[in-house]
Amino acid sequence: MTATSLANFENTKHESAPLEFGPEGCARVTIERTYGGSLVGESRAELLVCPTADGMFGYVGIDHFTGALDGRTGSFVYQHGEMHERGSTRAFGFIVTGSGTGQLAGLRGDLLISVSADGDHQVKLDYGFDN
Repeated sequence: MTATSLANFENTKHESAPLEFGPEGCARVTIERTYGGSLVGESRAELLVCPTADGMFGYVGIDHFTGALDGRTGSFVYQHGEMHERGSTRAFGFIVTGSGTGQLAGLRGDLLISVSADGDHQVKLDYGFDN
């Protein structure tokens, strides 16, 4: 990867519906987000969330982002997830290769979403472009 980008985001809409399968409490969640920093724009996400005992939970999700990354405009899709387990978090995230449009065509890379103790959300992208 050739560049690293950091951006803050805010979840502006959150809707949840129970899943028709799986353990009680599992849900499908739709989230809308707005971003600021080196990633400026909006996304819509679909997540599958499953809580377990004692505050542990896992989720997987996919976002469709539209806006600008370090001044380049277009859109792309990223997938992400986490497992929260006894005070530790295991997270993953990827830009879906081939999903970039406009000036973001050819975008590829990894990303991580983090949430501070104060509840601030941040996304870190390590990315490059196909040549």
